[in-house]
Amino acid sequence: MGGLTTLGLLYSRNLDIWLLCLASLWITILCLGGRKSYPVFVFFIIVSWSRVFADVMLADFSDLDLNDWAKEAIFYSLISLFFIACGIRFGFGVGRSVEQTYVQAGRSPTLRQILVVYLCSIPIFTLLAIAANISQSTQQIFGSFLALKAVLIYCIAATVYQTGRGYTVLMLVLAGEVVIGFTGFFSAFKEPIIIACVAALSSYPGDGLGRAINKRFVLASLCAGAVIWLSLVWATVKPEYRDWLNEGTGAQVVLKTLPERLEWLSNELVTEKLMNGHIDYWRASQELLSRVAYTYYYSLMLERRDAGLIPPDDARWLATIKRIIMPRLLFPGKPVVDDSETTKRLTGISINQNTSIGVGYIAETHLDFGFPLMLVPLFAIGFAMGRVGRAFANMNAPRIICDGFVCGAIVGAFAYESAIDKALPGFVLSCGALAICARYVYPVFARKLGRKVRSGIQSKA
Repeated sequence: MGGLTTLGLLYSRNLDIWLLCLASLWITILCLGGRKSYPVFVFFIIVSWSRVFADVMLADFSDLDLNDWAKEAIFYSLISLFFIACGIRFGFGVGRSVEQTYVQAGRSPTLRQILVVYLCSIPIFTLLAIAANISQSTQQIFGSFLALKAVLIYCIAATVYQTGRGYTVLMLVLAGEVVIGFTGFFSAFKEPIIIACVAALSSYPGDGLGRAINKRFVLASLCAGAVIWLSLVWATVKPEYRDWLNEGTGAQVVLKTLPERLEWLSNELVTEKLMNGHIDYWRASQELLSRVAYTYYYSLMLERRDAGLIPPDDARWLATIKRIIMPRLLFPGKPVVDDSETTKRLTGISINQNTSIGVGYIAETHLDFGFPLMLVPLFAIGFAMGRVGRAFANMNAPRIICDGFVCGAIVGAFAYESAIDKALPGFVLSCGALAICARYVYPVFARKLGRKVRSGIQSKA
């Protein structure tokens, strides 16, 4: 934090906004509980905050001054994140920090046991991914269960960190996930490393302090560095790779087999770019920063709203609630969510029909309710996240399992750039899928460990 403050004082053209962003991050994390906060909630706040702060860095990077609408979008985003954090704090438990203080319910599973479950689940996750891509209906049903993979990866990483053994296994699991993530159309390689980073920042009764904790922070820093480096590499190869992947159609589809994708990445990425040093990291940094920065669309929406160019009856939250209470299985004629069409209508910019870009749920909430009423539903979102986290943290299960379910529910929830009609239903479905697994799937696994369980989500009295 001190380094960023010094950097802003020396080089920033938008020093007031730069300092405001840093101060807001510090205050928001303190609201969560500071160093005792649940790491996955801190991760959620930092990632969302980075989407805001990146616009300030990008303006300084380009030697530009932020305009009034850009400053408004940044200010409203920071206030919104603070109220979401307050909601998380109240949802998880009023009067105490979002900290890990739960007792150990029985012995934790061994690394071998979790690894066996993970390996056996790979074909299941593959089938779920295939089924999710069949239609919108199947995507809602089967895609939500893919959140269970985050639970397993977290449990593997946390078990390794707790016991101090099995780092080679963890590296192999992460390497495999990264390779598979690179073969897809989207950058799915980051999530496993991020989950391992979150697990590294968690603490457990047998860990002690001192050297073990310092080692954890080193590992978390290495994981964070790996995410940034892989993102820079992805930024250099993404346009060419995607054009080859969809055979020039421009659609977000994969038209190549897995062996073909692995061969292309081996030849074009590893051999041509990495081994021969053909990666322009300066240009990749600019590209990555422009992709992370996301308040630009928010500022365009504010500008058009002030000009009276957005219809007052464009109610995003009402449409979202209708979508939740009208499942596609019962209402097959329900229209498909089109982020780009909404963004074009709200911002006035032109977007390729094969590209999906949203203005973000905070911007849409602002449009629906205005300031400061927008803070009420955003607080409710945080409250729901905190409540879900508390429910899974109080499962009748070992601590690592509980934290894994908390991570699976929160790590992909309410991304800053997500439209409300995707973020809210996605959160509800993912939490529902994890709750089903906690109640019916985990007890089967627990019985194999010789533990007696009454049901999935119950208080550890």
